[in-house]
Amino acid sequence: MHFLLPTSDSRLTTPNFIAIHISSRKENNRWPAERFIELGNELIKKYNVTPLILWAPGSSKNPRHPGDDARAAEIAKNMVSTPFLYKTTKLKELIAAISVCKLVVCCDGGAMHIAAALGKPIISIWGSTDKRRWSPWKVENIILQKGMNAAEVNTEEATAAFAALWKEAHFA
Repeated sequence: MHFLLPTSDSRLTTPNFIAIHISSRKENNRWPAERFIELGNELIKKYNVTPLILWAPGSSKNPRHPGDDARAAEIAKNMVSTPFLYKTTKLKELIAAISVCKLVVCCDGGAMHIAAALGKPIISIWGSTDKRRWSPWKVENIILQKGMNAAEVNTEEATAAFAALWKEAHFA
């Protein structure tokens, strides 16, 4: 499943375009699909945002770099309004997609560092990675980390972090 951003889609004019990057190569840094669904639905309802779902392409069975094609489809299918799906196969596509968003929600990983380089406010969900060493810097961000597995972070914590960062970044 690969959708390019259609220029005729009226949702592209929304001032509240947010990136939700769902992938992480490390299993303990991956947030469950159902949490992304819950968070996305909550943000759509409360903040009138249009999610742009981003992910690493390919099969989850790839041992070197697991992809999230199936997870992206599952997440999109279960959101209250249809999000944009953008399968980024090239780094420049990921950079371009993040650049048009106001805020980024992601797991700890490369997309988080790209968002930081672009100056985007970030909510990042972490597993076992040392946040003192790898956290984004010089950008507004909230790190959510409990224990050694990203799955320990609940949707309510992510929603509260979004509310705080949305206000702090002066989007509210």
